[in-house]
Amino acid sequence: MKEVQFDGEQYRTPRYQAPKKKGFAEMLIAWGIVKNEQQAGYVLAGGAATVLILSLFIFLSGGTSTLNKNPSLVPEIAVPIGP
Repeated sequence: MKEVQFDGEQYRTPRYQAPKKKGFAEMLIAWGIVKNEQQAGYVLAGGAATVLILSLFIFLSGGTSTLNKNPSLVPEIAVPIGP
């Protein structure tokens, strides 16, 4: 089978190249916020660190509600009635 030859022109199919997807780094460069990918990486890392710190602050500062601290805010039904 290796010796089979065809008459006519040989045709090669063009290679498919998937379009390049733009990420946040390319968007920052396109918008002119940063000049290269290294600066974009620093900006994105700083943004991620800021979001992490902010979310930890919100999560850890939740504490107890004011309803538990001030019994006058609790409805009468929830307050135990004396003997």
